[in-house]
Amino acid sequence: MNNLIPRVLRRFRLLPHINLVETMNVGGTPVQIPIVQGVGSGRESEPWMLNVLRRVLPLRRGKFLDVGVNLGQTLVKYKALVPEGEYVGFEPNPFCVAYTARLIKVNRFTSCLLLPVGISDHDDLLVLHSYSDEHDSAASIVETFRAKEVVKHTQFVPVMSYATIEKKIPLQDVGVVKIDVEGAELEVLTSMRQLLRDQRPIVCCEVLPSYSESNRERVQRQGALAAILHESAYGILRVTSEGRRFEPCTGFAIHSDLSACEYVFAPQVDLRALT
Repeated sequence: MNNLIPRVLRRFRLLPHINLVETMNVGGTPVQIPIVQGVGSGRESEPWMLNVLRRVLPLRRGKFLDVGVNLGQTLVKYKALVPEGEYVGFEPNPFCVAYTARLIKVNRFTSCLLLPVGISDHDDLLVLHSYSDEHDSAASIVETFRAKEVVKHTQFVPVMSYATIEKKIPLQDVGVVKIDVEGAELEVLTSMRQLLRDQRPIVCCEVLPSYSESNRERVQRQGALAAILHESAYGILRVTSEGRRFEPCTGFAIHSDLSACEYVFAPQVDLRALT
């Protein structure tokens, strides 16, 4: 659909009441973006991720695991770069699952498996805390992760360990893993320890800042995350310059810079190619 129509509807505040599809250019590839009750419209999000994927995907040709799909922001970038690649997405939020299923359908993406579950270090039914609306990209299953913010919406969501998922869906030849789970990355990588040891995927992961030493829970969780990576013989690279440069670091420094919270975790053998 001509993108003029969504712009006009947005201007007159009618977009939240109409469902349609607009075209967006992602890495030189036209992608159809569903607009459902106003969700999905606007400029491309996380443009730096396209540059990160351009760097890491050539090093690993296996399956792409997307832990924390949200509205498919990474899915469209992956498919723009590797149209025939095998994509497996994990997302516990039912609204986001329905939206992403629609995104896959309208674009006729192939080799996509979308699982309506989060990954954690155990099987459970947890509360997802949202701070804006039902598709809040900052929603977290870690209850105290944003203790100073007001929770506006909660819902129960299923989480499973990676081992439980593999019993039903064997996931061999994993090449790259993306993790964006708003503070629950420790549980995800704890659950994926065996995957790191056996298949050695490259991991793209958001680790939000701890801001200060007084935020002891975040500092401790980041220390535990770094310990898992070190024991698995993974290096930590911080993503800079809009995804074009990776800087080696030994752990997660205490800071408040939201532009410095994207990382690549890579086996030692791949570090030279990435730095």
